[in-house]
Amino acid sequence: MMVIIDGMPRPATPEEVADILVKRAAAAVLRVPATVSQAQLRIALHRRGLLAAVEAAVRDTEDVELAIRWTAPTVERNSPLLVAVTSQLRLSSMDIDQIFREAATL
Repeated sequence: MMVIIDGMPRPATPEEVADILVKRAAAAVLRVPATVSQAQLRIALHRRGLLAAVEAAVRDTEDVELAIRWTAPTVERNSPLLVAVTSQLRLSSMDIDQIFREAATL
């Protein structure tokens, strides 16, 4: 692995390689997927004890388009569905980000 110091490339030391790999791994953990499958999201919600509440919120909505979105094969992180449901369940944006990270691993 090469590093560039003062505009000059040189081989990275073992310590620099380790530091680079740790930073890459940390960035991957923090990344929030843009979409997850409906199954992934439902399992993640179930594991957090939220699936029944989300399904009830969708079932009780008068917004037909929101109910249709819930049946889509994938769910987008920034979808109107999530905006509506998160406000009803008082979930923070950070909560949803973490649910999406967990869902992406399933």
